Amino acid sequence: MKKFKFLSIAILFVAILVMPILAGCAKTCTVDISITGGNGNGGWIFKNYISAYGKSSIKEGEKYSVYISPKDGYKIGQIKVDGEVYDKAFDITGYDFSMIVEDDTNIEVTFETYSYNFKIYTATYSGDGTAFTGWQEYEGYNLTAKHGERILLATSSANDVLNPANFSADIKEYYDDNGGLFFVENAGVKTWISHSVGFVVKNGSYEFETNLTKEQLDEVLLPIHDITIADATVYESGDAEAPYGTISVAGDTIDGSETFQIRKTKQLVFSINAKSGYTIDKIFVNNSEFVGYEAGAQSFSFTLTVQGDVEYKISFKPVDPVGSESAQA
Repeated sequence: MKKFKFLSIAILFVAILVMPILAGCAKTCTVDISITGGNGNGGWIFKNYISAYGKSSIKEGEKYSVYISPKDGYKIGQIKVDGEVYDKAFDITGYDFSMIVEDDTNIEVTFETYSYNFKIYTATYSGDGTAFTGWQEYEGYNLTAKHGERILLATSSANDVLNPANFSADIKEYYDDNGGLFFVENAGVKTWISHSVGFVVKNGSYEFETNLTKEQLDEVLLPIHDITIADATVYESGDAEAPYGTISVAGDTIDGSETFQIRKTKQLVFSINAKSGYTIDKIFVNNSEFVGYEAGAQSFSFTLTVQGDVEYKISFKPVDPVGSESAQA
């Protein structure tokens, strides 16, 4: 009996000794953290307040936690684990990321530049244009910029950011003569923005004011579009010098085709008039047939508020005389 008791105690003793050894044999995994985007410098990843870039070791089955922290002007764009996009919702401004490590793991974090929206306020004046009366929000133009970008009051390029590259000499003179742009801080303090220096975006709490009126700012900011108007009639031989109708803008007749360059939101009015014995045949707007006029009409007028490039094609046709084969059909 004592022999068996002693044997049991011995087995228990050996088990106690072996368990830590077996535990110590758990697989060691490597976690490799990398950053892309933000020029490789859009933020940090911390583990216990220490940078967690590169490789670190962790036991299989243990929890691995880091904090992903974008810099000012950046956001977390994407997190990938072993090439697969992390599909859980996360706060793009800072996120506690954790996972149970089962094998060697690659974690890739992408930082992206954050875009901010800004408001511009134009000046208002009394009826004679001499007495300042206040400010009004400028609508119809979206001013956006990213952290670190520079804003100047200039004409815009294809993107929405005010582009210093398009700051022509004429615009510079116009800008200087009519007043510039002010940055308004939260406390109401105003800072003049020089056209040659501009303003570097650091966060998204900015508002701007300009001494320009809405109409003056339109002339600085709004793009110019091409409006093409053409007589698209297929004339028979010998008739090319005797068109079936006229297309006129501000009283001037278009000779075949003409393109007008007009600033966005401005209006263009033109009229179509068929000669006696002819009617308007077809009107196409950007190659789509326009049907907003009466069939067989001899005249029609367009009032266009310009929002983009537009091409008009108009054709005329003879009126079928009464008793002709066409009229009897």
